[in-house]
This record gives sequence, C-alpha cells and structure tokens, in this order.
Amino acid sequence: GMLAVGLFLAACQSGGGDAAAGGDGQDIGPDEAAFTHAGPYDVGVRTLELDDDHETEVFYPAAAGATNGKSQAVYDMTYALGDGLAGMVPETLKMPYEVPAYRDVRAAAEGKFPVVVYSHGYGGWRTINATMLANIASWGFIVASTDKPDQRFEAVFLNRARPDWDPDVDAVLMSATLDRVIDEGKDGGILAGIVDAG
Repeated sequence: GMLAVGLFLAACQSGGGDAAAGGDGQDIGPDEAAFTHAGPYDVGVRTLELDDDHETEVFYPAAAGATNGKSQAVYDMTYALGDGLAGMVPETLKMPYEVPAYRDVRAAAEGKFPVVVYSHGYGGWRTINATMLANIASWGFIVASTDKPDQRFEAVFLNRARPDWDPDVDAVLMSATLDRVIDEGKDGGILAGIVDAG
C-alpha cells in the first residue's frame, strides 16, 4: 500500500510541474505552433458543486487587474488518493504544486469565450492536468473539468472502479458540466455575460 502510494506521488511529481506553462512572452511566428505558451489572459479558477457526487473545476479568463497581488492556485496531488489513502502520506511527502491560475478572482468583464469540457481518464481526477487547463483558458476559453468518482485514482487503486463503465454515463456528466457552466454565464453567475454557449 505505502509503496504504491509512493510510486503514485513520484509519478505525479514528475508530471505536475510548470514546464508546460510557457508564458515566455515570445510572439508566435507564422511557422510556429499556436498555444505553445501562455495566452494573453490571466486565469481565474473556481470549484463548483455540480451535484452531491461531483465537483467541477472551472478555469476562465480573469478580469484585467483581478490577479494583482494574488498568489497562484496550489493543488496537492494527494487529493487523488481520497481521504483514507491521503492520510497515509507523511507531510514531508506531500507535493503541492502551483498552477498559473488565481482562485476565485473576478472573470473578464467583456468578451464571449467558448467552453471546453475536459474529461479525465481512467485513474485520473479533475485537477490532474490543471496547468494545461489553465493554459488553455489563458487563450480565451472557459475550461471545465469534473471528477468522475467511479474512475478516479482512488477508485482504481482500491479496486472500486467500474471497468464496464458506460460511455453514455460520461456523456451525460459532460453535458451536465456544460449546462452548469452555461448557467454560470447567466445574470448573477460567476461568468455572467461571457459564456459563448454555441
């Protein structure tokens, strides 16, 4: 058990850094791939309750100046282990990592941003690729990632995952995630007026 937890944490540490963040300020030339570095927007992030069993992480373009003086969001990779297994990890082995996003800041005041719904893979979790999701949002997208409890790392490790998972169940969850983001784009929502629901 402890060996598996240690291997999991080592694997996460190697892939959870900011190497993909880019953001070096270089202009993209005509022969270079787009999206290879951070885009023009600072990024906000919020955790939303989708329903009693699912949480959604939403990354979005932040309002100009909303991130000034704020610290970047920090995630702890032991989240994926669940409450039981995470308690086995000594504090010295916990691996918090910064993501280029700022928690609960105001969303951009103007513009319409298309929505990307991200579905983590078998053994993943909603924030496994948080740096990538934040970088996508920095280019003018709203990115939503929802936990799939029956497919999360904890469920796979404890042999509680469903290998016969019906892809239609995922489709329903992703559709509900999209609906939740669209609702937040209505008056009074955290993304009021900026969600391109098309």
